[in-house]
Amino acid sequence: MRSRREVCDSAADPSPLLSTHGLSVAGILIIDDHSPSRDRVRAVAGSLELPVCAEFRSGEEALTRLGDDCPELIIVDVHPPGAVDGIELIRRLREEAPDATIIACGLFDDAATVSEAFEAGAHRCLRKPLRNEDLVRLLEKHRAQAAPYLT
Repeated sequence: MRSRREVCDSAADPSPLLSTHGLSVAGILIIDDHSPSRDRVRAVAGSLELPVCAEFRSGEEALTRLGDDCPELIIVDVHPPGAVDGIELIRRLREEAPDATIIACGLFDDAATVSEAFEAGAHRCLRKPLRNEDLVRLLEKHRAQAAPYLT
């Protein structure tokens, strides 16, 4: 079996997401149209040696390409472009990837959006602009919780 990094870094594999016995070994999925946010998540994850296996600019693209495999962590913008809004995207991701941890990111101008994100299935909300220290804390906590399942 290939390592997580090999799966995520493989250019030959058209579907870089991989699940084993119901436990995801895929890494991080980013859904955000804002390239600086994607860049920041990718850089912080890389510094912690956590693979980012896929990035999508819209919810539609992510839902179409997610397939049967699921990442262990999904970081999703609550205001993506396209027909699927962020709250609906979180609901659908929860259905498609029930074991994944979902982190909602956005400006969160009101408490209602935060509440809707949690009701839809988000585990945590991060305010934009994303800060390195918040991402480090979040990713380290996720890695510590996932550690018993990683090989």
